Amino acid sequence: MTAGNVRTLLGMANFPDIPGADYIDAWYGSWPDFVGAEVIALYLNPHGKSWLQVFIERPAAISDSSSGDTPGGIITFSLMKVIDLSLSGLSARNRLGSLTVTRQENASAWQLDFSGTNGVSGWLKARELSVDLSPDEADPNETA
Repeated sequence: MTAGNVRTLLGMANFPDIPGADYIDAWYGSWPDFVGAEVIALYLNPHGKSWLQVFIERPAAISDSSSGDTPGGIITFSLMKVIDLSLSGLSARNRLGSLTVTRQENASAWQLDFSGTNGVSGWLKARELSVDLSPDEADPNETA
C-alpha cells in the first residue's frame, strides 16, 4: 500500500502524493489549507521549470512556545512542463482563500488551483510537480 493510499484511508485525501509533501505535512502538523497564505512569487518558463511560492504561517500550537513566535515558511511548488494555465488578478498583496493540488484522472498532469481573497487567482497544469519548504523564514512583507 502506498503512502497516498494510507492517507486516503485515514481521511487525509487532500494531502497530495508529490515529492516533498511529507516534509510540509510534518512541519505544519498537516497539509495546510492555505487560507490566508500569500503568493509572493510566480515564475513561468514555457521551456523549463516554473514555480509558485507562497508564504504561510505555522500554527501557534506547533510553533516554538518558548519564544511566542509562530514562524512561517515559504512553500515552493515547482512545475516542470507547464501545459496550460489560467490566471487573473494581481495585487501588491496576493492573499489566498484556498490552494489545492490534484492529479488529473488520466495521471498525465497535475493541477494546482488557487483562489485569492485579494489578488491573483487561477490554475496551473503541469506534467511534473514537486514541493519544497524553506522553514522559519521571516514574513517577506515585514521590514527590519
